[in-house]
Amino acid sequence: MRTERLMSSCFAEFYEELARIKQAVAGGRLASYLGGKNSGPDLAASTGARLLALLATQEQRVGASANHMELKAYGLARYFMAALADEILGVNLNWEGSDYWNDHLIERALFQRAVAGRDFYLLADRVLHSRGNNPVMADLAAVALMCMQLGFQGQYRGKTGAEARERYRKKLLHFIGVGADVHSAGGNSKPLFPSAYAGLISETTESRLAPFSRWYLLGLGVVFMYLILSTGVWVYNIRDLTSVVPYQGVFDLFTP
Repeated sequence: MRTERLMSSCFAEFYEELARIKQAVAGGRLASYLGGKNSGPDLAASTGARLLALLATQEQRVGASANHMELKAYGLARYFMAALADEILGVNLNWEGSDYWNDHLIERALFQRAVAGRDFYLLADRVLHSRGNNPVMADLAAVALMCMQLGFQGQYRGKTGAEARERYRKKLLHFIGVGADVHSAGGNSKPLFPSAYAGLISETTESRLAPFSRWYLLGLGVVFMYLILSTGVWVYNIRDLTSVVPYQGVFDLFTP
């Protein structure tokens, strides 16, 4: 599984499965899709097992071709993906398994912890404070951004956290190269790609239980936007193992 944008490609695959699950919920056919029983506990268990199986298969493919830094970054990308899945399935989505999802958290299964509401932003900060122009780190920042665009709020949930969420989104956009340098003279930076901002979710119009079609189209739109822009924004090559040193602090908490 060797692609130009490894982390975002893995995210797109993972979110595609989440979108299918949401579609099955909306159509009242989740049990049929999962091939299991229709009770809440069974649906939660089957959904968790399906997502974990996808991530396990994905990890094997990544491990077969990724370099050392990409493997480290993928471990962190999996944390971002786990945080998104747990918030969608445990908080955002009205479905039969939501009350039982705490027993099947992806974060706990993979990382033996359940603090993504806080640590998602802690790790996003570490990515944002990494130095140098490195496509792996930019790709990782894009995964964090897409998770936020697709529903993750964590400790900044609700109206009281709207300003903080918007601040993170803007920082991540700048970091991946969609916007101008955050520290440009006078602070009057303008986005290099203004149309990219059109895809941002409006906090005032976003509903907690959005229809599936909106989630699906939004997910495809954000991923598609990023994959297209990334081909023109980054021209750097993946560096060898010596380039890992400045970024080691980002990965201290999690190792795949």
